[in-house]
Parts: sequence; structure tokens; C-alpha cells
Amino acid sequence: MKILILTCSLAIFGMCCHTQAEGGRDLFMTNCASCHGNDGKGQTAIGKKLDAKNLTESKFSAAEIEKRIAAGTKDAKGIVKMPAFAERLSPQQISDIAAFVKSLGH
Repeated sequence: MKILILTCSLAIFGMCCHTQAEGGRDLFMTNCASCHGNDGKGQTAIGKKLDAKNLTESKFSAAEIEKRIAAGTKDAKGIVKMPAFAERLSPQQISDIAAFVKSLGH
């Protein structure tokens, strides 16, 4: 019985995470793909110019990805590399995008 409950819990958790990544896909395409590309590799014209990260190789945790999406990123000189999205997206939307980004490496 315990094994059945554990198996069902893991299956539900897997579906939840998969659904979150799927929801994040549309948000990613709208907010991120112009620089990072539909595949997340950063090989768009703008992405190449800005040296956008190849997200398929990201080793960041989902929490770190969420932080970077919310706050944006700057280079060593303080020049904005990626805009902050905390004012444009809800915490749930940012979390959904982060789940999608994590799925790109698989």
C-alpha cells in the first residue's frame, strides 16, 4: 500500500512539473525567445549581439533561474544584459518560465 501511494505521488508530482514547464513554454516564447531563441540556445541575431546564454547548458537551480528572470542580469560594467521581469510577470509566471528553462537541458 505504501509503495502504491508513493508511486501515485511521484506520478502526480511529475505531471505537475511537466504541466508547469508546458505553461512556461508560452511565456518563454513571448518574453524570452527573441534573445534566447525558441530552443533556448541564444543563437538569434539579438542573442548573438547580446551574448545571450545557452539555456540548454544551464546548471543553475530553478530558484536561481527565477531570481535572474525577476531581477535581470548585468555585466561586470553594470550594463544590462537581460531586463528584469518582476514588474511584468507574476511570481507564478516566472516560476513557470524557470521550469520550462530547466526542461530545455533534458
